[in-house]
Amino acid sequence: MRTSMKVVLVSTILAWAAFPGDAAHGDDAHDTDRSEHQTWKLLDARGQAVGALVSIHTDAFETEPEGVIIDVNGATVFAPIHRAVGADGQMSASRYVWGTTYHYNVYPTADCSGAPWIVGDPSGALRPSLVVRQESDVTLYIAPDTWSTRFRPASTQSLNFPCEVFGGVFGFTQEGWMPESSFSLTQHYPEPLTVGD
Repeated sequence: MRTSMKVVLVSTILAWAAFPGDAAHGDDAHDTDRSEHQTWKLLDARGQAVGALVSIHTDAFETEPEGVIIDVNGATVFAPIHRAVGADGQMSASRYVWGTTYHYNVYPTADCSGAPWIVGDPSGALRPSLVVRQESDVTLYIAPDTWSTRFRPASTQSLNFPCEVFGGVFGFTQEGWMPESSFSLTQHYPEPLTVGD
């Protein structure tokens, strides 16, 4: 009698473990599985897919910002995004714009003209690149597939401040590249950007 109860108990436990459970529990498990494998896409203002939304550590970021990995003329680069901010400083819940790569850019010229240097970092995962916003135009600068160079910045500029000349006072050098090419993100993928599936 005791052996047959053990058999019934073991059979019941095995059957219960194999049974998917009630409908609500099964749906929850299915929904959770689906959301874990959901691939979200970044869409431009025309609804055209730019690429899969990812978070990745690149040359420029100590954190892992949201953005897309895109191929530009054979170079695989990361383009960051951030929430759109209105004139009153409020953020949009669903609209995004292309994000800049650094808080400031460094230039080989004394007046912040021309292409900026792309600063390198040994921990970066993709081809070094730099996103620069000038009003509504956003340009992605791409480093050549070469060894980096030591350079001395001549000037620097951020979004909120005018060009500042370094002169000979600072005298420090950085490691980086002069851009090999540039790509207009706003021309190819106009803002505002949205996320969809």
